[in-house]
Amino acid sequence: MARLAGVGSGLEPPSVTFDCACSTNAPLTHLFLCQHCIKLRCARCVTHEIESYYCPYCLETMSSAEAKVKKNRCGNCCDCPSCGHTLSVMSTSTPADGTDPAQPSPGPSPTSGKKVFYLRCAVCRWSSRDVDMPDKDTAGGGYPIEDVPAKERVAKLVDLYRRIVNMEKAEWEQKVSSRRRNLLTYTAALDQKLMAYRSQGSQALLSVRPGDQAPAAGEAGSTDSVLSELSEVASKATGDIEPLPDSYYSDPLRLESVAMLEQRLSDVAFQSPCASVRALELEGTCMANERRLVPQHKSLCTRRLQRCKECEHILNKPDNNPSSIKTRLQLIALHYMPTFRIAMLPRFTGSASGKGALTIVNPLNDNVVFTLTNLSETEDNQEPVTTADIELPTSQLTVLARDDTSEYDDTDAEQFQDDPSIVHRRKANRLSFYIQVKPHKAIGPVKASFFLCFKYTSAVQKGSQPVQLRQRVNINFGDRKDLNTTTKS
Repeated sequence: MARLAGVGSGLEPPSVTFDCACSTNAPLTHLFLCQHCIKLRCARCVTHEIESYYCPYCLETMSSAEAKVKKNRCGNCCDCPSCGHTLSVMSTSTPADGTDPAQPSPGPSPTSGKKVFYLRCAVCRWSSRDVDMPDKDTAGGGYPIEDVPAKERVAKLVDLYRRIVNMEKAEWEQKVSSRRRNLLTYTAALDQKLMAYRSQGSQALLSVRPGDQAPAAGEAGSTDSVLSELSEVASKATGDIEPLPDSYYSDPLRLESVAMLEQRLSDVAFQSPCASVRALELEGTCMANERRLVPQHKSLCTRRLQRCKECEHILNKPDNNPSSIKTRLQLIALHYMPTFRIAMLPRFTGSASGKGALTIVNPLNDNVVFTLTNLSETEDNQEPVTTADIELPTSQLTVLARDDTSEYDDTDAEQFQDDPSIVHRRKANRLSFYIQVKPHKAIGPVKASFFLCFKYTSAVQKGSQPVQLRQRVNINFGDRKDLNTTTKS
């Protein structure tokens, strides 16, 4: 069914693809049509810009500056360190006398105290109390993030490298500006040199040179100071490695208490080697005193818009509301370019060509006249390489405009006197026509390509003139062994 539709499924490649401006072939569902350049654009031909950040769980939207301050993480939602699902906020009551409600008391039940909140996973039953995280008095607000031990050192390294980059940039700009000196500057320098020669003698020729400048005060010293500071802060390679403690060899290893690689990488700053289960804090285990995994704030998602690299016009712009799947502007090629479908697969007998049929669908609101042409010899050797020759109709094909009410009307075919040897069927904005396919080899995939030519008028620019489009279409009919037919003796 995917081959008949021409789009393809997640496990099957598409049977009909188009070439974009960078010669990348892809189905129309993955391409955009720029209404100003009138060219197909793929994911490589567009620039992706982040429009907004949002949390995928609570759908809170924030700007780029706010997301940078929060380190691209939501301040309220947290992920489970054990399974990765979103943690839920649970409430419980704490006795007023401070006793543990889990321990039975011999006397009367204590009076109910204040309500406290903690985090719990509904999938793996992990709880923030397993790692001795304190409960909160309010349900809102996120849990505080533990500071990284190397936070100050990393910040100092970033500052030092930023200063080095600025100095290198200033030095490069100074070299570029010195090369662009005009003739007047050199003339003035030569005059100064000649005057110095007349007054001081020949020694002035060696002391005064055109373009010589005294080094800026403190420039060399500042570079040396930055490099010396960098050598003090940067890590140094060493061959001394601390040996492992004896408990790693003597104590029994509990694999259920060791954190998995995915769990450790979720907390890159600490990478705790121990799983976050309080029941595994047994005396005598090598992981008893290690730092447990703690919940991490959920990473933010982005809503991006795509622009054409050539004219920088917007091709796709999503809605600002993160809960909406609608788009403000979407110039997907499926809505503006005609689509092809394999109406009838060709069948081959021996070395003879097979007869098939293609269906062309017009998505535009105007009648369009299409012309199909074969590839030249140079174009046939370009990617994707064809493995079969295709014989197309020589006459022009007129396809009606898209009209939703025409689905219930059968009078469209009576308006045209189609040649039955060319046109297979006509219905509304769909037209099926016959083709002849002749493979080059007896085995292997059957792939053919041709050019689609028609006049297109921009749907965005008012009063624009029609533009002649010439687009390459690639069709994969499948493997030759599946298309062969056996002759009766």
